[in-house]
Amino acid sequence: MVKKIAKYQEIMEDILQQALTGKILVGDRLSSERKLAQHYQVNRSTITHALDELTAQGFLLRKIGSGSYLNKIPSSAQLPVWRNFPTNSFHQLLPNLVKKLPENAIDGYTGELPLDLIPRIPLPKFNWQDFLQAEDHQARGYLPLRQLLAENNQTKADEILITSGAQQGIFLILQVLLKPLEKVAVLAPSFFWNLPIFTAAQIQKVAIPFHQGKIDYEVFAEKIQRHHLKMLFINPTFQNPTGYTMSVTARRELIAFAKKQQLLIVEDDAFAKLYFPETPMLPTLHELAPEYVLHLGSLSKILGTTTKIGWLLGPEKIIQQLSFARQQLDFSLSIFPQVFATVALSHLEFPQQLRQLQEKIQQRGQALYLAQQESRLGQAQKPTGGFYLWLTDLPAEINEELLEKMRQQGIMAAPGFLFAGPNNSLRINFTRIPAKLAPIFFQKLQACF
Repeated sequence: MVKKIAKYQEIMEDILQQALTGKILVGDRLSSERKLAQHYQVNRSTITHALDELTAQGFLLRKIGSGSYLNKIPSSAQLPVWRNFPTNSFHQLLPNLVKKLPENAIDGYTGELPLDLIPRIPLPKFNWQDFLQAEDHQARGYLPLRQLLAENNQTKADEILITSGAQQGIFLILQVLLKPLEKVAVLAPSFFWNLPIFTAAQIQKVAIPFHQGKIDYEVFAEKIQRHHLKMLFINPTFQNPTGYTMSVTARRELIAFAKKQQLLIVEDDAFAKLYFPETPMLPTLHELAPEYVLHLGSLSKILGTTTKIGWLLGPEKIIQQLSFARQQLDFSLSIFPQVFATVALSHLEFPQQLRQLQEKIQQRGQALYLAQQESRLGQAQKPTGGFYLWLTDLPAEINEELLEKMRQQGIMAAPGFLFAGPNNSLRINFTRIPAKLAPIFFQKLQACF
């Protein structure tokens, strides 16, 4: 039985949720108590109680005769996401639910490849002197790896910074190119909403509506002007969580908009190599406009998250600035994964193994989509690459009770609200669901509603 919380606490959580997803920004004035009472259909005394509590916690600043203003943004861990949530936040509860899944459970929640699909790249023999010699690499990363990436991306080695994963690249961008409390544009839904590093860097995210690979540029332009946005974070290929890929026309439209608005684009391209065999490869935003785009790449979606190797492509002056900042922050970069990444990318068997991986994830993606179509549960778009099936228009909101039912059925997926998506949506990692289990997953999911 789910314990209900007081109405004023529901209102507090809703306001904090709006702050976390960029609907309310630091400095924004909330509606009057009278309007809030009408919106939430409660007495003004309930609104006053909620605002007083948020003020006491430092989230609001009350000005006599002027109103209430957002004073700071919450971290995800401070926010109980569901309105009927008793005590624990999502970030405490959901990992525990996943841990409690039975051994034979179908896990569509975890955001990485299962071990059986990761390519098996044989490692050559090394001696310790080889690594000591390789350790004497430049501040921007292991030179042979940068040269290899430069060749693959038609750029120069000096325009590449090796990172310990894409998230380090994002962190450096936030720390070096922005000031605390500055605002950036982030598509909604997007996995960027679930990254705590924005809050840690005190950077505010402004939601830009994104539906079926399309951006509302009128809304976007208004938000740029209103909030003085300098940067857009986007994942245009096999987007996480929706799986959508922007067309070439849409990419060119975005580039033209960015040039007009003097907007820097940060392009996360972690799924670029994970297209299904018949899916055409599209030019990256960086290829279309290298002077306006910082491009993040990674091997973690192919070789596993423990590989911890990513890279950042961009104008040489910015790369130099980010490289210097990393040295000042004393972020070490191990030589081992850099050498391994160089070996993997240059190995004669890598193209064949990558092709086999693409075929395997296509089989699983198509099987899960077919199972969804046959179940008639929610709505989904047929995947063309990447990891995820985005399931929307489910018959009920995803809350604690429903997730517990899923756990009892032995299945799990990521709730859409994690990514600033609809409350009745799920992100399902189809790479972790063998084709023969796809119908069983949807039978179990249907039993939860």
